[in-house]
Amino acid sequence: MPTSRNLILAFALLAALPVQARKAEPLPDFTVFAPDGKATKSADLKMPANWVLVYIDSRSGRSTAVLDDLNDDKLKSLNNKLMIIVGGATVAQAKTALGRFANVKTVSWYADPKLDGLRAMKIPGVPASLGMSDNTVQWQFVGTHPKPGHLKSMLKTWRDKK
Repeated sequence: MPTSRNLILAFALLAALPVQARKAEPLPDFTVFAPDGKATKSADLKMPANWVLVYIDSRSGRSTAVLDDLNDDKLKSLNNKLMIIVGGATVAQAKTALGRFANVKTVSWYADPKLDGLRAMKIPGVPASLGMSDNTVQWQFVGTHPKPGHLKSMLKTWRDKK
């Protein structure tokens, strides 16, 4: 019987997303900065059950497209299952970049000004989405899909996995 992880990977492959299967592994050690400026270790980036970590670059048009996608009223139910890390930006710059997206502003987010998280997670490009189970990376895909509905569907499928 196929697992939910396999179904998500198969769905993404069929949808022509640039998917990379990953060996399930804990987040590596790195530090990001919370909206209040406090340093936060990757070990503390936890949410219950299945959630999605989205890594963006605030200066990237492709990252902005992902934020546009996530700034959908229908995705408000994902807010407690979504975390955004803004690479190459100070806390103030990240706050400004995310501030244009009313629904995204309520999501947990962190700034990674020196790209430490990007390097530690060995993400080959941005934007990137990582399927997390507790604090363990289960899958990732890099880039955007020309049909926004595919991303939303994939995120909802992962969130609802039992």
